[in-house]
Amino acid sequence: GVNLFSEDEDADFISFSGSEDIKRILETVNRINILELRKTFEPSKFKENEIYPNIWNEEKELLWDELMEAFHHLLGFYEKNMNSNVIVSIC
Repeated sequence: GVNLFSEDEDADFISFSGSEDIKRILETVNRINILELRKTFEPSKFKENEIYPNIWNEEKELLWDELMEAFHHLLGFYEKNMNSNVIVSIC
């Protein structure tokens, strides 16, 4: 995809992914081993590295469940739109 953003920290983030990008994203995401990922999931490392968003103080199991729900929604979105172009904006 193409990322369009300003160096201004208050600027929005906008990303464009064409249908070929979407297919590569799906191929990559479908190779993720969720069981292995779960074994190495450590929210404190996200907090130490200031990974956005700042939610890493929540209870680990609840946080994992929330992230997996979001992951499956995102996967479903890309599967539904695999032949489309996608623009993502984070304000």
